[in-house]
Amino acid sequence: MIKSIGISRQNCEVQAIDIWRDGLSATILTWGAVVQDLRLLGHEAPLVLGFRKFKHYPRYSPYYGAIAGRVANRIAEGQGQIDDTTVQSDTNFLGKHSLHGGKDGFGTRDWDIRDHGHDFVELVLRDPDGMMGFPGMLDVVCRYEIQPGNVLTVTLDAQTDAPTFCNLAHHSYFCLDDTGDIRGHE
Repeated sequence: MIKSIGISRQNCEVQAIDIWRDGLSATILTWGAVVQDLRLLGHEAPLVLGFRKFKHYPRYSPYYGAIAGRVANRIAEGQGQIDDTTVQSDTNFLGKHSLHGGKDGFGTRDWDIRDHGHDFVELVLRDPDGMMGFPGMLDVVCRYEIQPGNVLTVTLDAQTDAPTFCNLAHHSYFCLDDTGDIRGHE
């Protein structure tokens, strides 16, 4: 099932896609390719941290469940080398470093649904040359699929037309009980 749940700051409709198989279900958002909810039949609490309402993601934690990129994690001073060229990326962390692709990284962007079924969704994003300072156009595919045995797989693929940086990561916070603290998990 696909439903509209809000409007992004880019003025695009944000959709939530429900996928399921056997005893596992997930809700995926087109904004940031976020895993909003992940549930296992017979387990009362959600398996990932997430917000019930879309409006809370941009305000409180744009990385919850998102695809971090173009480069996940930090780039010191927002600078890197490709061949003999220094690349200066957006510095959105502590005013001097790049975090998860910059202020308009993949986790805050609107992805398109390319394909979906009851147990999978495939989202796509085209990142233009120069976006957040990164060279080369990058076409990204994110596929969430629930496999037999209650396994959620995340497959990320990217193709570029020029030398560039690309280090994608799924950024869910898993919570296997309802305490909110991983130290007691078994």
